[in-house]
Amino acid sequence: AGSGGRRAFALDVAMLPVTKKCQALGVSVETVLEDVMDAEPGYPHKDITNNYVAEMDGSYDGVWLSYLARKPYPTRMLRRCDEWGDLRNLLENNIMGTTLALAIPYVEAVEPWADCCIDWIVHGVQTACKTHNYPILRPIYLSKWVLGTPHAVVVFTAKECASIDSSIIAVPGVKHWEMFTGWDLERKKRPAAHGLKFKAVAEDVRKIVPVGEEVTVHEPGGFYVLPQYSKGVYISHDALEAAELSRRGFSTTVAPTAPHLVILTNEGTSPFATTWVPTIQRWLALGLPEQTLVVFVEVSHHHLFEEMLDDLKGLSEGHGDVSVTRVKAMMHAARRWELATVVYRL
Repeated sequence: AGSGGRRAFALDVAMLPVTKKCQALGVSVETVLEDVMDAEPGYPHKDITNNYVAEMDGSYDGVWLSYLARKPYPTRMLRRCDEWGDLRNLLENNIMGTTLALAIPYVEAVEPWADCCIDWIVHGVQTACKTHNYPILRPIYLSKWVLGTPHAVVVFTAKECASIDSSIIAVPGVKHWEMFTGWDLERKKRPAAHGLKFKAVAEDVRKIVPVGEEVTVHEPGGFYVLPQYSKGVYISHDALEAAELSRRGFSTTVAPTAPHLVILTNEGTSPFATTWVPTIQRWLALGLPEQTLVVFVEVSHHHLFEEMLDDLKGLSEGHGDVSVTRVKAMMHAARRWELATVVYRL
């Protein structure tokens, strides 16, 4: 950006890199700091604890939101990027302008496919734009690197022909630096490394649920177990994941109706209960003569898995017989995982 009356807004961090760069380019910048200890003489700023959005004057040509000083964002927060308060406030008050940059540290451990964390960010920003009837922002630049944990900077624009000259970007001396001029949500996805545990149990699941049976499957990424079933339907609580599986030709649902329900997760026993028990209860309410539940979770302690299976068995109101079988235990990425079945019969 150049001068000519351009205005920017920056949620900045220590050393004020964005603020100083804007000023060097002759861009008028309003700065907000999360930590007042990061303030420097000669650089006016506002405190994020105040209602800084209400104090903004008009719209800005560009907005930079840096969260690099925060703890890495976990999966649950990346999935809900469209609900982030800063983004919502800027869109609701129509002060975003045409360019947005996000700088985010994140946790990569439980992606359904490689670079899904980036997909969640891009999808979330675009979903927020649709929600607030704002022109759809498209990504024109992305860089990601590892500095203790993964980090990313994503630049969006509403301008149709805008682009970034990547030749002017200085490559920092950090590990696994990658840079992209744009981002394709519909690219062919690659399985994430931790998804290999689903490949390791694919044959076991096939022995429990024959391939010709009607089955509803949750398998993050859907690379190994789901493709075995011609009558398989994918279930997910994540809009991006459901859209991806639908694009690959699988039927998707939020309410299973098949007699077999397979839930393979990247989670432990406690998150499993919170996320999936309500779905299992609705599924059991179908009252089919026989319903088979297959579960695969991380097991940090044996007694927690036993308690989870007892709880699943206890959901059997109206069923005359319930049998539980622990099928397989395995180690993956230094963690213990278990596969089990719960069969409910009227």
